[in-house]
Amino acid sequence: MFLSIKVIHNYLCHFLSKSSMICFAAFLCSLK
Repeated sequence: MFLSIKVIHNYLCHFLSKSSMICFAAFLCSLK
């Protein structure tokens, strides 16, 4: 389940490349 969420998250980040900074920040938050 977590893996699928991560895949979707990565896909959305790639799709919304203009918001890459926000995606990176969200990724760091998800690691905590």
